[in-house]
Parts: sequence; C-alpha cells; structure tokens
Amino acid sequence: MPRVTNAQHRMIALFGRSSRPARVRTFSRSRAAASTTLKTLDFLERRRCGAGARMAAMGRTWRALSVSNQPFAANRYSRENAGISSVSAAHSVRTGPPWTGRNRLRCGDGRRDGKEMALHDRALPGLPPGRHFDDRGTGLFFFVRPDGSRSWGQRLRILGRQRDLGLGPYPEIRLSAAREAAKVNKEAARDGRDPLAEKRARREAEAPRSMADALAAWIEAHSPAWRSAKTKPMVEASMKLHARRLLRIPAKDVTIEDVRAVLAPIWNTKPVAAKKLRGWLDNVLEFAIAAGWRSGENPATPRRLKPLLSRPGAARVVRNHPALPLARMHDFMALLRDRDGAAARALEFAILTAARSGEVRGATWGEIDLDRRLWVIPAARMKVAKEHRVPLSAPALAILIDQLPGDGSKPDPAALVFPGQRQGRPLSDMTLLKILRDLDAGDRKGGGPGWRDEQGHVAVPHGFRSAFRDWCALTGKDHVAAELALAHSVGSAVERAYRRADLVEQRAVLMRDWAAFIDAPPAQVVPLIRARDAS
Repeated sequence: MPRVTNAQHRMIALFGRSSRPARVRTFSRSRAAASTTLKTLDFLERRRCGAGARMAAMGRTWRALSVSNQPFAANRYSRENAGISSVSAAHSVRTGPPWTGRNRLRCGDGRRDGKEMALHDRALPGLPPGRHFDDRGTGLFFFVRPDGSRSWGQRLRILGRQRDLGLGPYPEIRLSAAREAAKVNKEAARDGRDPLAEKRARREAEAPRSMADALAAWIEAHSPAWRSAKTKPMVEASMKLHARRLLRIPAKDVTIEDVRAVLAPIWNTKPVAAKKLRGWLDNVLEFAIAAGWRSGENPATPRRLKPLLSRPGAARVVRNHPALPLARMHDFMALLRDRDGAAARALEFAILTAARSGEVRGATWGEIDLDRRLWVIPAARMKVAKEHRVPLSAPALAILIDQLPGDGSKPDPAALVFPGQRQGRPLSDMTLLKILRDLDAGDRKGGGPGWRDEQGHVAVPHGFRSAFRDWCALTGKDHVAAELALAHSVGSAVERAYRRADLVEQRAVLMRDWAAFIDAPPAQVVPLIRARDAS
C-alpha cells in the first residue's frame, strides 16, 4: 500500500477516507502540492469554514497548482461521507490560493454570505437575505435578515479573536459612512486596540446620567467630610424608600413636578424625614448641574417648592423628648444605682454630666483626666464639631473609678470607658433606652406609675438633658453656663467669636449642685389646713 503523508492524513480527516487508497495519491502528486494543500488546510481550520467553502477553496488551490482535482471530484464515497452536496468544486472562477489578495476566503452559510462583492448604493435594496461582504478588505458586510430589515456589520480579528461588530441600520447609515467606520475599526484592530470596547465606552460616556448615578457620585465626593458613619447608609436608605422612582430618571429630565410627587406623601406626616430628603435632593441636583449632567435651575430648592408645599411640619404637633419630672429624679437614680452592668453605669454617668448618649457611649480613657476631674470630648465626636470640656462631680468621678481595671493597672487610652458586649465595640444606642423601658415595666408591674413624663410617655435618655435644663431655669442658674454645659451654641456668631471662655470653673459648681440635687430626697410638702376646716 502506498505511504500516506501527513497532508493526506489531514485531508482524510477533513473529507473522509476513500474506499480506494490509490485515489488518495492524487492529493499530493508533488512536494509543492502537498505543501500548498497543508497550508490551505491550516487556513481553513483557522477560519472554521463549512464544507462547501472547503470544497471551493481546495478547488481553487489545486487549479492554481495545475493539479487535477477530477479524481477527488469523482470520488463519490469521499464526498458523501464528508456530508457534502453535489456542489461543484469549481464553484469560484477565481484562481490562486485562498489566503492571498482578492481570493481571501469569506466563510458563510453556503449562500451568498461567503462571497466578496463590490457593493453599490443602488444595488443594496435588492440584495437577498444573507451577509454580503464588501470587497475593500475591511471586513464590512451588508446584512439582510429574512424579515427584510437591513444593517451594517464588520468582521474583524480583535486581539486574536474573531468578532462581529454592528455599524448601524440601513438606510440611516449609508455605504460611504459604513466604509469609513469599518476603515477606522480596521486600523484600530491593527494597532492592537479593541474597537468594540472603545465603542462601548463611548456609548456609556454619552449616555445620560441618572439620578442614581448623581446620588452615588455626590455621596462619594462628600461622605469623607461627614462626621457620622451612619449618615451614608441613612441617605441611601431614605432615597431608595421615598425617591425610588426619581432615581431611575435621567438627572437632566427631573422637573419640579417630579420632586413634588416624591415629597408630597410625607411632607405633613413625616416632616423631619421630608425636610432631610428635600435637602439631599437639592444637593444631588446641584452636584449634577456642576458636573455638567444637567442644565437650568434646580427644582428642589426651597424657593421653587414653597408655592407647592405647606410649611414643613405645620400640620403636625411637635413632641419633645419625654423627661422625668424633677420630683422623681432622686427615686429613679436610687433604683438605677441598684442595677449592675456597664449600660446602667453609662446612663447614670450621662445623667450626672448632662451629656448626649453617643458622647458617653464613645468615651475613651484618653479623654478622661482623673487628676483634674475633667472629661475632654474631642471636636470629632461633638455635634457642633467643637471640643467640649465637662467638669466631673464627685458621683461622676466615682463611677469612672469603679470602671478602672480591677488589677490596678493603667487603662489603655484608646479603650472604651463603658465597653459593649463585643470586644472593642461601644454600647448600642438602644441599650440605654432598654434600661429605661425595663425599669418602667417593672415599676408598673408592681403597681407604680412607671418612669414616664407628665403625658404618660416613657422617659428617654435624651430627656434627662431637658430635665437638667429645667432645673437650671427653676433654680436661677446662669443661662450661658447652662447652655455651655449642654454643649449648645450660645448667641450669634459675633458673640461666640468674642466670648472664647467656656466657663469651666463656673460649670464645675453647676454640675456639683446638680449632683447634690439628685442625691437629696425630695422635700416633704405638708398641705396647709385652713382654720375654718380645722375648726
């Protein structure tokens, strides 16, 4: 049996094995024919061509080499086993190898798709369904779908991978414009760039930015300056809850009616949330205008919305934080001191210093000066972003001493004074409120009135600051000292600029008197009996 070469093996794998091996020898009658055949097969495999295109390409190759392809064309067994129809191998009249010049192969579906042709504007409407490649060598093709719609495309090898690009519909895109776009893409691919990725990036850059994009960009730009880590999730949650429909609208298309539709349902029922939401919308739209994503006026400013919405909270009665009556402060503190745990001590310390709950829960030993009996809260933890010095009374100092490590060692300056259950984490903001609710429930269960204000609402930690301010007013304490003890801003900006003293010595006396008032039992009130009733 004659020896079968490597090229013949690959031909047999591509077209099927002949029942008469003598026929196979016609595939490689010379070394040049074998080399050319192998090169043709490499090209066909890279292009992943169909059977019809393979036959046409091999026919052109053999004809160019003056090698008769008649024995193979007559080999019915090979043709049928390869699944090839009776399409003639001489399908194309062009000569030369399929990888050179105008004979470069275009693989298709066996119709006109695999052929290059000179496209003309007048002939485009009459072309049959399929892909019709232009003969300019850029990979441009005119795609006609079975339903009659037409569009432009381009087949390119981008970064080693064959890709099809869409160039737009016809007749909106004319032949000359399609050829120019295909030429640009071809040059980009030749330079090692990805025209498909560049097109996608241009489309994203030109797309209108939505309110969701503006919100995310505004938060990213301004959140580093926010003092509380809870502000960012609070803004995102509120916007998604109340302004979800607005986030889907492009920022350039938001109107004052869109803003009013978002604010109106909560304007009177939730005035605090509505006021914050309006401010956030105002800031986001101002950011969009500054970033060039929107032009014109901002529809969320108070001036634009004032004619459409009522005064914020006008229809809602404002309720202050529930606070215990001063006459019951002594009994409450006595009950609180009988309760163990860091949370109970934190609440007691907050009452004695008239400080905010968050300031007490976040206090560290580095802020405490036991020798000077002073608690210095840094500006980063204060609501007014200004350092606040708190003089410590004897009962407040005793609480801190009890919180020191039991082994007598010096505490870590970064350690929390009132640590939570998790290592290194502060107490939750609900922990102190839960103590008040538990004490109220226990007192009412025993037949008492509970620990509530005069309207019957359970007292809250912030209400003790109100009780302290009422005590200052009733006992004639200095107004400025009382406001500074609460870390409030007193007077105008000019007054604050000239009054730089924080009156810490005067406030030390104030906090000492407040602690003495709490420790003293309430005075016994003896009702006076009129003489007429006595007789």
